[in-house]
Amino acid sequence: MTVGIQFPYADIDGVDRDNYTNTTTYGVNIKRAVLGLQLGITPQISPNGIVTLNIVPTITRIMGEEKIELPASGTSAQTISNPIIALEEIATMVRVRTGNSVVLAGLISQVRELNHEGLPWFSKIPFIGPLFKNIEQSLENKELVIFITPYIKNVI
Repeated sequence: MTVGIQFPYADIDGVDRDNYTNTTTYGVNIKRAVLGLQLGITPQISPNGIVTLNIVPTITRIMGEEKIELPASGTSAQTISNPIIALEEIATMVRVRTGNSVVLAGLISQVRELNHEGLPWFSKIPFIGPLFKNIEQSLENKELVIFITPYIKNVI
C-alpha cells in the first residue's frame, strides 16, 4: 500500500567525453522517488490458524536539495540539483490469531519550518532590515500508529 506522491528527479546514467571538441555529454535518466507512506505486509498462515505478518512501514519526505557541479568542458561546469530524501523505516514480524489486532508505533518525526517574509530590498538593509521582515518558525511532531487485524476466511 502506498499513500503519497512520485517525485521526479534526474539521474546521470552515463558520461561521454569527446576529446576532439573537448565537450562532455551526460546521459540522463528520469527516476521517481516515492514520497509519503508505504506499507508492506506479507502474511503467512500456519495450519493451527496463527497468522505471521512481516510488516515494513516506510515514510519518505524531501529534506532539501544538494547541488552538484559536473564538468562540461575544459573550464566550465554545469550544476544540477538532487533531492535529499529522509527515510524512516521499521521492519517487524508478529504472530497473531485471526481477529486479534496488532499495534505498531514508533515512527516519530519532527518537522521544523522557517518562513521568511519581508518587504523586498528593505528587509536586506544592514541594521534596519530586521524591522521590515518577519521570520515565522513552526514545529510539528508526528507519530505514526498502525492497527492491523488479520482475518482468515474459510474457503470451501
